[in-house]
Amino acid sequence: MWTVLVSAATTLYRLRWGRGASPTLDKPRRAGAGPVGRGPRGRGPGAGVGWTGRHGAKLGPLVAAQPGIDEICRPGAVAPLFGAQGKRAGFAAWTLLFYALWHRRHARGLEAAGDVFDTLSSDG
Repeated sequence: MWTVLVSAATTLYRLRWGRGASPTLDKPRRAGAGPVGRGPRGRGPGAGVGWTGRHGAKLGPLVAAQPGIDEICRPGAVAPLFGAQGKRAGFAAWTLLFYALWHRRHARGLEAAGDVFDTLSSDG
């Protein structure tokens, strides 16, 4: 769980400032510490990562237009992320989608309006 949180924080940091990870997260590891964040072989990204990739053309602009997203990310970096290939980009897109939905419900106090696409496209 900790490695997932660190990975999400690193990805959001890179999206916001556009360069390498934070100095705190880039500290060199001590010798012989072993790999970090590796599960059993063959475990790729979850089903949600593939789902965001398949619907990326529609989801990207909707997520980028959310008020909470522009507070934590550079505006031009969010929409292309939903069309990018790779596990890291998929995880970042999935994380931003859930953050946008969480922010809408808990920070803005708005209820869901149907499915994900309806919810993100409605003004409340």
